[in-house]
Amino acid sequence: DVSNSLNDSVIISGGGEGQMILWNWKTGDCIDRVNAHSDVIVACKKMEQLPLVVTVSFDRHAKVWDLRKRYFFRKFFY
Repeated sequence: DVSNSLNDSVIISGGGEGQMILWNWKTGDCIDRVNAHSDVIVACKKMEQLPLVVTVSFDRHAKVWDLRKRYFFRKFFY
């Protein structure tokens, strides 16, 4: 469950197929995979005090995600 994402046990990685992958770094377990982009994710940044993540992809979009609901609420084209 990502509802506890304000703590430090959740880390985020980007997948080669455009997936955002949520991990529990303490256990090594994959929590969830989200189809986030249509191309490779090249960067992702978890906000320190908020359950938000920013992902950037070769599809030329940056997206801001709400981890609790696993949807993006802001998209930027570059």
